[in-house]
Amino acid sequence: MAILRRHQHDRSTFEELDKMGQVRSMNGTVQTLVRMTVAHGRRVGLQPAKAAMIQRLEKAIEQVKLL
Repeated sequence: MAILRRHQHDRSTFEELDKMGQVRSMNGTVQTLVRMTVAHGRRVGLQPAKAAMIQRLEKAIEQVKLL
């Protein structure tokens, strides 16, 4: 699995962050997903974009539950 960086100039992996750093990173990811949904909604309509994102998030939630 590739080592994920929070952004291009970051030197820390997610695992190297403290608890608050991990929380900030996860919150940033959620905000990015919201912005992606809005941007996609401009192309295909907001309702289909929301439905697609919800479907993907529900699949991710199921994967987390299995951990």
